[in-house]
Amino acid sequence: MVLAVALASAALWRAARPALALAVLAAFAGQGASSLAVRNAEPVVDAIGSRTEVLAVAQTDAAPGGPGPTEGLWRVELAVTSVGGTPAHARVVVWGGDDWSVTARGERLVAEGKLSGADGGASALMWRPMVTSRAAPHGLDAVVAGLRKGLREATASLPERLRPLTRGMVIGDDSGMSAEQRAELSSTGLTHLTAVSGSHFAIVLVAVAALLRLVVRSRRLVAIAIAGAMALLICLVFPEPSVVRAGTMAGAICAALWWGRPAQALPALCAGVLVVAVLDPRLACEPGFAMSVAAVAGIAVWAPALATRLGRHVPAVVAGPLSVCLTAQAAVLPLLALIGAGVSPWAVAANLAVGWCAAPVTLIGLAAVIVGPVAPGLAHALATAAGWCAWPVDAAARLGATLPGAALKVPPGAWGALASGLVLGAMVALTFAVRLRFGSTVVVAALALAALALPVAPRLFAPSAPGNWLIVACDVGQGDAMLLRSGTDSAVVVDVGPAGGAGPDCLRRYGVARIDLLVITHPHADHEGALSEVLDQTPVAKAWISPAEDDRPTAATRALIAANVPVTVVHTGSAAQVGEVTVSVLAPTGRAVGEGSTGLNDASVVTMASVSGVTVLGLGDLEHEGQRELAQRLAPIVVDVVKVPHHGSDRQEQVLAARVSARVAIVSVGADNSYGHPAPDALDMWGQRATVLLRTDQCRDVVVTAGPALATSCPSGMAG
Repeated sequence: MVLAVALASAALWRAARPALALAVLAAFAGQGASSLAVRNAEPVVDAIGSRTEVLAVAQTDAAPGGPGPTEGLWRVELAVTSVGGTPAHARVVVWGGDDWSVTARGERLVAEGKLSGADGGASALMWRPMVTSRAAPHGLDAVVAGLRKGLREATASLPERLRPLTRGMVIGDDSGMSAEQRAELSSTGLTHLTAVSGSHFAIVLVAVAALLRLVVRSRRLVAIAIAGAMALLICLVFPEPSVVRAGTMAGAICAALWWGRPAQALPALCAGVLVVAVLDPRLACEPGFAMSVAAVAGIAVWAPALATRLGRHVPAVVAGPLSVCLTAQAAVLPLLALIGAGVSPWAVAANLAVGWCAAPVTLIGLAAVIVGPVAPGLAHALATAAGWCAWPVDAAARLGATLPGAALKVPPGAWGALASGLVLGAMVALTFAVRLRFGSTVVVAALALAALALPVAPRLFAPSAPGNWLIVACDVGQGDAMLLRSGTDSAVVVDVGPAGGAGPDCLRRYGVARIDLLVITHPHADHEGALSEVLDQTPVAKAWISPAEDDRPTAATRALIAANVPVTVVHTGSAAQVGEVTVSVLAPTGRAVGEGSTGLNDASVVTMASVSGVTVLGLGDLEHEGQRELAQRLAPIVVDVVKVPHHGSDRQEQVLAARVSARVAIVSVGADNSYGHPAPDALDMWGQRATVLLRTDQCRDVVVTAGPALATSCPSGMAG
């Protein structure tokens, strides 16, 4: 069909023949590459759900996980060449323990563990697999590993905050950066400076071209040398999505230089996208690649016209950089909405203020990388200079994070994307309008009003909450939040979900104006991340926390204390009667909290509650050890509702599930999450223990009323 349409179009429109021929070639090449990629990944996909051995090559250095389920773990991307002895070619993401922390790109590994389903470009996930053997990188990978290690050593004497910032701005290695510093960079729109992308390649390309022009006359030799430099840079910083896109653009520019043609950004971008889509179709699923392409397209197509428009009102030296910052930020707004990311109103100002730092930090830092193997002392001096050139970026991030509105979020989901698209369309219309007449102003104003109204529309047309609700498992994405009705406008709340507003929105939906008791099961961001937002809108009478919070006070504990909320550390046997709710604690015992993310999960507060006669068992994020320990102390019970532990992960114990019979089992889980939750085995196990199993990613809020259980948006939401 595609070929027929292309041939017919070419016959009617002669000028389009070359472009259409290339489009058809790219389409068929892309289809072939996609089919080959799917076929090569089949052995890995077929092994999902089983424990197996994989032979693989590490594609990234180990990077630490963030707050939540991955805290204390290390992320490594593997290119799997064999699974269970069957040849394969697939990408598998590993979240491993401390034995994975030393993994470097290029290492040959044999790992044994259970494969889980994954979203995005990965074929599968492996959680906490064992490394049974490893071989050091060799060849080019060994050289790259040595150069990256040299920069880490050269920057070791820099201040704590400048070390990872400098490494990130030079080679994209931000693995040593604290969560606080990451959040500050994100809230001020400066994260892109630590993710090697087009700006880094442009800086290096211009610098290398300028140096070569001093000694080389032949443009073709210059093109070859620049292409070589770009290839080495890709190897040094690893082929992440934005890096691949930038590298292919640089390749197109080198080709134009070879042939003596003017280098244009938009054709180079299109060529780069086509090449990447054909060679590695999985990148089409990467948000980073899509945002990189959108930002560059905005800069290439929109920024020149915007600079001309702005040049009538501000000096040209300001208009150019300002237009680049504005177009790059605005072009990615719809994509940010789709992934639920934030945007800072201070991002443009921050980038204008410190964007210039990218050039000296990149060039001086790369010089330190190059001389490191032969002159460590000089490398140290250069790295120190690069670090202090990065200091303004750190200062701007810290200042911007304290300004009003720094945590502003794009309205998430399709509605937010549509609203952002309307704002983007209005801005583009104003830029390219020949004259700003009254009619165009009215149209733009209408688009802006529509954009403001769209995020509110889902709430206006959403079904009203049932007035006789007793228990609600809120849809907060990948996290937990449960309401137990204690009065007409009050509730006992077990966890509040991740930051971003979903938890407070759920309280508003069900008319909760007061929290009689707040239970924070354990200190992970997907359970307590929205606490500050909840405290801002809803008074809390008292709070229970896990011993894990007491051992290592978190921001959530400090927020409760700052809000003058009485806080109690609870263990097995703690109990309370709050209005219509009776709640008791089944775990944890008084034992010491284990290490890492697993230890915190097993320290979850497990609750047994009764709400006007309806019983509910909340199992927090218990993992293997915690579930086994609870099963030893728990007699067989029958409850109305059970919340399946740990979002339905693959870390479930049959011995605990066998103790529980329920009318409704609820899995609180986010749609298309990157952890592979819920696992098929978990759904089978708990589905056998309940009359109905419901998931928040499919049902939205799960609402339980007196008598039968009702799940909103779920046809099978009734349990006898």
